[in-house]
Amino acid sequence: MKPDVVDYSQRLLSIDDLRFVPPRLPLDQVRQLALQHYGVEGEYSPLEGERDQNSRIRSSDGRQFVFKISGSSEPADVVEMQVQALCHIAQQDPGLPVPRMISALDGSMICHAQFGGSNHALRMLSWLPGRPYQDGPFPSPEGLRGVGGFIARLGKALQGFDHPATRHFMPWNMVNGLVFSEQLKGLMPTEMSSWLPACFERLKYIVYPQLDELRWQVIHQDGHGGNLLRRAESGEAISGVIDFGDIVYGPLICDLAACVSDFMQSAADPVPAAIEICRGYHDIIPVLDEELDLLLDMVMVRQMMTVQLFEFRRLNMENPPAFVTDDQPGFIAILQKLAKLNRQGFAQQLKEAVRNA
Repeated sequence: MKPDVVDYSQRLLSIDDLRFVPPRLPLDQVRQLALQHYGVEGEYSPLEGERDQNSRIRSSDGRQFVFKISGSSEPADVVEMQVQALCHIAQQDPGLPVPRMISALDGSMICHAQFGGSNHALRMLSWLPGRPYQDGPFPSPEGLRGVGGFIARLGKALQGFDHPATRHFMPWNMVNGLVFSEQLKGLMPTEMSSWLPACFERLKYIVYPQLDELRWQVIHQDGHGGNLLRRAESGEAISGVIDFGDIVYGPLICDLAACVSDFMQSAADPVPAAIEICRGYHDIIPVLDEELDLLLDMVMVRQMMTVQLFEFRRLNMENPPAFVTDDQPGFIAILQKLAKLNRQGFAQQLKEAVRNA
């Protein structure tokens, strides 16, 4: 069921909206907080995090954890929503490899600490073994089908979950209208000017109204190769998925589109890659024809938002990460390829593939 969706197409985005202000506590203080609230000690190593200060802990008994300290700008209800989503997944599909919440000494899932004049949420999660999927070779057709099946299994485990914060403003939400803002449209490269205006018109007045009639639920919407894990560099089986910071309530097809978008970009031939992922997804959650009709459109939305938000970060962050600039040519190249595809023909290929899976 579609909820009331706030239209952010007129919103003026600021760098504060991205909340890229993780704490920078010294190691001794991080150790003290983990010991005080969770009774956990061990060997610490820092992990990357855009909105949280993350640490990997290897305890003396062999257990491993991720200790998260949220930034002061991270809304409390969003943190609570992410915790409850992980607990819901654990109940619905206990075998699905996602981080498990670790209770604090007082039994709570979220603790709080005051420092720097601000309140910060603390969380402890189990460590998932593996390495980012993107660090290994591009998967075979069977591997891609496994990727699609995993994304569907994750979506299935999230069915029935809801929380008010799943409607919060998330810049990466494909259906919040931000992609249509004049501010972000102005950041698209000039080499797309021959087809981009017509694409925006189609999306806004034809595609997005159709999304209202599709299946909606809470979705992870971030199943890319950096968040999916594989056990070994040469293996294809997925050993887990991380990063639940982009959870929103949205069309189920957007979950599939986020994944397809990433693997299409990396593929030598993007269309067969998309077909195999859809086959795997369809094995777990049958994809409706009307969803497949819009998949290419939402893949393009994902790619356009990536170009927009990366360029926004490059222009507005004091020290943007290198990938914000380095990865842009790849996003632009795949968008140019996608724009040349026959939309109806692509959808028909997907429909035939899932029917014959």
